[in-house]
Amino acid sequence: YSEGLINNWTFRNYDLNNILYRAEFSDSNKSKYSISAFGNMGDSLEIIAEKISNNKIYVSKFKGVLKQSLVHSSPFYMDIDNKMLHFPLLNINIGTGNIFIRGNIRDYTHYDLNGGISNINLDALYSIIGVSYPLKGKIKKGRLKLNNVKNESIISPFIDISLDINNGSWDDFIFDKLSITTKYQNHALNPINLNVETSLGFIKANGWCNIDLFSETLLFKSKDNLNILVEFDKIDLASVNRYLPWSFESRGYASGLMKINGTTESPKIFGNLGISNPGFDKINGDTLYNRYSYSDHQLNIDQGYFLLNGGEYYGNGNIPVNFDLISQEKLQITKLPIDFVFTGTANNFDLLNLFKDKFQVT
Repeated sequence: YSEGLINNWTFRNYDLNNILYRAEFSDSNKSKYSISAFGNMGDSLEIIAEKISNNKIYVSKFKGVLKQSLVHSSPFYMDIDNKMLHFPLLNINIGTGNIFIRGNIRDYTHYDLNGGISNINLDALYSIIGVSYPLKGKIKKGRLKLNNVKNESIISPFIDISLDINNGSWDDFIFDKLSITTKYQNHALNPINLNVETSLGFIKANGWCNIDLFSETLLFKSKDNLNILVEFDKIDLASVNRYLPWSFESRGYASGLMKINGTTESPKIFGNLGISNPGFDKINGDTLYNRYSYSDHQLNIDQGYFLLNGGEYYGNGNIPVNFDLISQEKLQITKLPIDFVFTGTANNFDLLNLFKDKFQVT
């Protein structure tokens, strides 16, 4: 029999005032363990477990309040065999949601897990595990398979994931529903199937790309490949301004198609773009449409059309921009040369007057 008390212990994002632990041993090779922990922010956790044989542990109670969310699980078994921890089924409830896990764990280089998740608020989950990501919303349902083995100092993880998230956001971009299915192996997401629904339109993406999800520095390397097709309809540009490769504000509702190939250091992009009620810096228009291509830091505009206050404008040429995923320095458009032919028919010079101090007009 052994028991004790630990005071003022900090673990990650938890400050625990006291932890009471107790262990009871018997001659029959059975033992009982209990832990009760209480924090100064209302956090609490109680665990009661029993070792019923040399390789089996029965957890009869796992219950508490973590970051204002009620957390509890049904009783479950854990088997220990050949230094491997086996979960026949671990079923955890967080608030009104549920997470289940089954599989095997040896260490961070050896595991084989299957799980599911439903009705979990991402903010509550982030708070419990002490992380923060820009993706918000409620996971309606999801499944996850993780497998990792170590072979001659090379770790080769495999991830198979499917998620449906409702009423969420990514930074300023708000969506009604997001669905994604993908697999990760050998430094690649393949295939990628993404569907996003907003109050006005949608985004659909399919394809594959190289990426290092486990890198401590860069997700992308210079020679990583890209092969992604993106379709979008009525996307609010104001909600994605921070991702656009220029410093001025963009507005309007964008629809179009984008094909991304090449490498992360030198991507090649082709597509078409239409914007209703477009706005760029000081310019506000009615309609914009163009076909475009991008390579070597040059955005080529072909058959550009812009309707503004009854005037019709056409444009063709090259504009310097940076879509690289390796270097994300924003190019200052007003400080770099632009090779662009701009013509139009209008009954005034309102558009040119906005920028007469920045461009040489001939």
